Amino acid sequence: MFLELEQECLDIYCRKVEKTRKYKADLLQSLAEAEAEIANFISASGEQHTSFSRGKGTLKQQISAIKFILEDLRSKKEQRIKEFSETQFQIVRICAEIAGNEQSIKSADLQILRLQKVNHHINTIHELSLVMSFDFFETVNDAHPSLSDPTIGQSKSISNYTLARLTGAIRSLKQEKQQRLQKLQDLTSTLMILWNLLEASVDEQQKFAHVTSLISSSIDEVPVQGGLALDVIEQVELEVERLNILKASKMKELVFKRQNELEEVYRGVHMDIDSDVAREILIGLIESGFYHVLEFTKSYCMV
Repeated sequence: MFLELEQECLDIYCRKVEKTRKYKADLLQSLAEAEAEIANFISASGEQHTSFSRGKGTLKQQISAIKFILEDLRSKKEQRIKEFSETQFQIVRICAEIAGNEQSIKSADLQILRLQKVNHHINTIHELSLVMSFDFFETVNDAHPSLSDPTIGQSKSISNYTLARLTGAIRSLKQEKQQRLQKLQDLTSTLMILWNLLEASVDEQQKFAHVTSLISSSIDEVPVQGGLALDVIEQVELEVERLNILKASKMKELVFKRQNELEEVYRGVHMDIDSDVAREILIGLIESGFYHVLEFTKSYCMV
């Protein structure tokens, strides 16, 4: 039995090490992608005086520092794209007015309305991308390359196809947001139950204040940037797994304590009991999630 427990602990340790290794690799990948995006922006904008560095600290601290720079540059890029497109259409309208062509003016007005709709969709995608830490520019580029990079020499596409692609992207992102929020809320509910069961300290709980604050939020009430990022969900998953292991360990400790007390009673009345079989049964009940096992043992101890 002890060999089985030892192997179980080893398996859990190996899984934790592998998850930690993967988590670190994901953080390094995110850091490298952020640096590459910043370098591309500097190159495209011609702002050679702009500089950045990872800073010091842990990987998460470095990512947090570089994300601030990245979001500022993304905002600047989006603003420039918007200004560039608006200037283009102002030129079109002025040319139409000079020519005195009413049909051309109406066409220019229609183009401006479509541009506003495209910009609205892009802003929506940007907001969703921030909450879930999606690659915003990759998403809009999938709709049409002109939406993410005006330097390619094309006007921002306002075709029906582009609008349909943007609408589809928004629908997909909103579905993903709903799924992530539901998963995070389910995990957080489990986490809070485990905290209560294990009497977790306030400091330990405070580390997850960014997720407990979302426990009753609706899909439109997740204001935190990166609040539904995959690494946040994985962080909660790891904590729930850790606490479940701790809970199982404490349950085994308590159950075996009760069993030993019961065995003392049996020995006192000269009754034989197969301790190993009893322990195996109890371990099986605990590992299967049979939470009433404690009440089961208590009732026998009271006999």
